[in-house]
Formats: sequence, structure tokens, C-alpha cells
Amino acid sequence: MLRNRDEIVGLPTDLERVRTILARVGKGPIAAFAIKPVRSRFVLMKQASTHHGTVVVEHVIDAPVSRVYAAFANSKEREAWGAPSDSTAYYYEEADFRVGGRDIARCGAKSDPRFIVEARYVDITHERRVVWTETIREADHALAANVTTLELISEGNRTRLTVTVQVTSFVGEDMISNTKSGHTGSLASMALHIEQSPSR
Repeated sequence: MLRNRDEIVGLPTDLERVRTILARVGKGPIAAFAIKPVRSRFVLMKQASTHHGTVVVEHVIDAPVSRVYAAFANSKEREAWGAPSDSTAYYYEEADFRVGGRDIARCGAKSDPRFIVEARYVDITHERRVVWTETIREADHALAANVTTLELISEGNRTRLTVTVQVTSFVGEDMISNTKSGHTGSLASMALHIEQSPSR
């Protein structure tokens, strides 16, 4: 019987069912687990987990640096393109784009944006670079702590964006790959948003 995310208890004959549940649970951005036999029961115990990775994502947008930077600096615009896909949500509860400022955003499935992202801006170089730290949580559970750098390089009337994320995941290696796919989707959404709103 699945009591909560930290424990699955069943009879030995239920081992295959427990493994199935474990495989399903392990796909999400939550803690890593292991099955530990205890007499005639199997208990799923949460393990301490730390994984490190560096994610680099690039995208070229057909717009000048000034327009691309404005689309990032404005939190209302960021909300418009921040979700990496049509099935996900991304919105701000708090936004303060300045060095030392804090953003608090929610993201996840449109029906359940359960993940909380808290960012602190470390460096802002106008139309060139933005650096921030961020923590990602689900309720009271820390999932990851990252350092993210956004670089903007002018290529005539186009802008090359490079996002570099140094990820510390507390919930397994999937968080690192999820970070890459998330930023890849968000930058593609940003490009589409700017194409549809070339001047603001």
C-alpha cells in the first residue's frame, strides 16, 4: 500500500507491484528510493542523493539583442514564453529584476503547477549577461539548487542566446536532463513569442 512518497509497504508476494510503483515514481522529479526487506515486508526508504551536472543550451533568435533582452527583463513577457510546452504552466508570484532581486515562480503541469522556483539575481549586465541562483522545491522538499548564466551575443539582426546551468540535484540524474529539456523548450517558446511580437 502506498502510504506516502517516502514509504511503500507490501507483502513479499507484492514485490513485483512495488517494483512497478518504484519505476513509475522514479520518473518524476522526486527523491531516489531503494527497497529494503524488513521481515515479511518491503519498505521503500528515501536515500540521500546528490548529482552534479552542467547543462548548456543555445538558440539563435531572429531579433536584435535589445528586443531579446527586453523579452527576458520584463517578467510579464517572461511569463508569456517561460513554459517549455503547451501542456505546462509558468507564472510569477513575485518578480524583481535587479541585482539582489528575487523572483518566485510556479511551474509544472497546467492542472498542477506544484513546483516552486526561487531565483536571486547575482549579476545583470545590460543586453549582455544575466546570472542568477535558483532553488527548485516541491512543497517543503528541495529538488535542486542551480547557478544559471544567460549570455546574449549580437549577430547582426539576430541574437545568439546561451544558457549555462550548473545543476546540483537532490533527486537523481533525471533532474539534470529535465533541466536541459526545460530550457530548450523555453528558448524555443521565447523565439516564437518574439516572432509574434517583434516590437514592444
